[in-house]
Amino acid sequence: MASALLSILAILISILLILAVLIIGLVLFIPFHIHARFQADDTNFTAMRIKWLFGAISAIYIYPLKETDVSIFGRVIATKKDSPKSKETPQAEEKKKAKQGKKKEGKKKSKIATFPKSCTAFLLKVSLRLIKALQVRLDIRGDIGLEDPADTGFLSACIWPFLGMLPPGWIDLSFDYERETLGGHADLRARMWLIQLLAIIFTALLLNRKGRTILVWSFRR
Repeated sequence: MASALLSILAILISILLILAVLIIGLVLFIPFHIHARFQADDTNFTAMRIKWLFGAISAIYIYPLKETDVSIFGRVIATKKDSPKSKETPQAEEKKKAKQGKKKEGKKKSKIATFPKSCTAFLLKVSLRLIKALQVRLDIRGDIGLEDPADTGFLSACIWPFLGMLPPGWIDLSFDYERETLGGHADLRARMWLIQLLAIIFTALLLNRKGRTILVWSFRR
């Protein structure tokens, strides 16, 4: 009797281990598809969808509804909607924001000031590798016009050199020198293999001296 129970227990543990390995393998080797869209108009509509397992599992966040839906095989199994915050008086809210802003600004300055300057180029290189691994595709269309036409010209002069560094067709901006305007949309699509991102992060942070320096810096208070 005891041997039979041990055998059943061993079989159950083996099944659980096989399922755990299978799930980990699926998460690591099946890509996540990310699609985000932002509409710059009166609504400032924003939507972000993440799909996995060939679309069988998906999650979507919608703003300004501030609602998150999780679906399996097209059926919504969970919905979360952010509850509105309690209203405060304008004076109290401004004081609270100013106080939080000063604290955050002080922390950021003290933290960033200690960043090892010799690792800046290395960090940029790793970031570009991560962006390339995500297979990002952008589609940005918009009209920009500032109150002062001279400011609009200055902004366009600053932006155009960077646009030339991106793949053609990613960004299409038009500058309006006659009126103040801001409109358009941004569409982002990416495909992420978790195993690939983990490999890049592991090799960059643990197998490289500059990566280890950044890792030590990030844990310092």
